[in-house]
Amino acid sequence: MGKEPIAFFVRCKPQGQEIIDLVINYEKVPIGYGPLKKIINNSEFQISKLDTWLYDIRNHEKDFEEKDTLHKWKKHYNTFKNLIGDVSKGSLVLIPRPEKGICYIGKVDKYEFEYDAGLHKAYKKLRMENSEKLKKAKEDVWGRSNKKICEQVKDVVQYWKVSNIKDISFVKIPGWIRRSLFGRGTLARIKDADETLNAYKILDKIYQGNSKFEIISKKEDDTATIKEKLYNFLTPEIFEHFICNLLFLEFSPEQFWWHVGGSGDGGVDCMGFNEEGETTGIAQCKLQGNSVKELIRIGKEMREKIKNSGDKDIKIIVCDFYCTKEINSTIAMENIEIYNQEKILKLFEKHKKKSNYWGMIGLKH
Repeated sequence: MGKEPIAFFVRCKPQGQEIIDLVINYEKVPIGYGPLKKIINNSEFQISKLDTWLYDIRNHEKDFEEKDTLHKWKKHYNTFKNLIGDVSKGSLVLIPRPEKGICYIGKVDKYEFEYDAGLHKAYKKLRMENSEKLKKAKEDVWGRSNKKICEQVKDVVQYWKVSNIKDISFVKIPGWIRRSLFGRGTLARIKDADETLNAYKILDKIYQGNSKFEIISKKEDDTATIKEKLYNFLTPEIFEHFICNLLFLEFSPEQFWWHVGGSGDGGVDCMGFNEEGETTGIAQCKLQGNSVKELIRIGKEMREKIKNSGDKDIKIIVCDFYCTKEINSTIAMENIEIYNQEKILKLFEKHKKKSNYWGMIGLKH
């Protein structure tokens, strides 16, 4: 029995170059980065003979013993190799383009390590037209040096052959999947949200057109429907604002809650305070499916920081919508609260008449 197909994404912007048109025209999704071999024999060099100048990521273990540039990138290449090994025929590859409001999805046929002269020529044309650095180069970076040629061509010679690439509206991609598509990573497997939400199966329904997009719910607003809506809507940043709104509704008028998360936030996403401006609570928000033990550890770490500053009465709240495990009361004495999925859903239903998010995700008041 063969491996089950998976869902994964590839950024497809080698050296910052947009190549989505090439991907669609040639039905090839390049990894976008190739490890060059240290020595290229000029007398025998041929660009089409890849194994003479480029490492095949699938078979590079023996090469790590060599003291060249490949060795320091061992962990990086292992990540690539593991993904290549996981991807089987029928897997779905996503190429996100949120700036267009689109996510391209194609079905994988096979992985190839092969030179394509047509793709090479088209990629060269794109790079020369759009790279200011190449335009200003005083020498022909594509022709006077084998190494310089290889440094450009390596971007498009290791790829997945795909078929039937479709452009899907970004909002049709569930939030718990969308969150995987942002960031600096060039490619990665898309993980399941939980045991009931399989990334491949859900994306395959969307890809096949068998998943009807429905913003206004026609079902009863039961807990299962609310949970499904939130899974489709929430991303890490939205979740922070969502929790901040719930905490404000839950603790006002005694407390106000503002979103304060961002770069350098020290692990604090929301902050509660009273009318005098004194801090009364801090919250950290996760969408990671952490264990209860890990959430408690985060809470205690936040508590220690507060103890060191002398503010011992501040409430600590750690939230994770993907945490479906039961929470006990063993840390109540430390004024630390864990909000798991069950608690968050109960709070949302409790404040549905005042929460803007209720109607925003298509639920009826």
